[in-house]
Amino acid sequence: MIKRPKAEDNETIYLDRKWAKEQIPHFTSVIQNVAPTEGIEITLTCNLEAFKFAVAYLEGKTDQAKADVIDERVTATNCLSFMVTCEFLQLRHLALHVMTKRFMPSF
Repeated sequence: MIKRPKAEDNETIYLDRKWAKEQIPHFTSVIQNVAPTEGIEITLTCNLEAFKFAVAYLEGKTDQAKADVIDERVTATNCLSFMVTCEFLQLRHLALHVMTKRFMPSF
């Protein structure tokens, strides 16, 4: 669940346990300590648009699909927020990709 300042702005995002553990290092330590028969709820306070971007990028099956996600979603206005969220999620490779593709050329 992604927490927003106002309760009506909360959104629940469901991710496959195995996929989240393998793809998002920030979640690994939480997920590995929970029995497979138990459910997991992780509450984050972060930029929802940036989190959805990271998930869409990680779900990309090809390099081109991943590049398309960056081209479609990352702008000069939101790239810094996206980089911070990616670093928080321990997705350094994605933060660096956003930095070189959008942040550096924009500033």
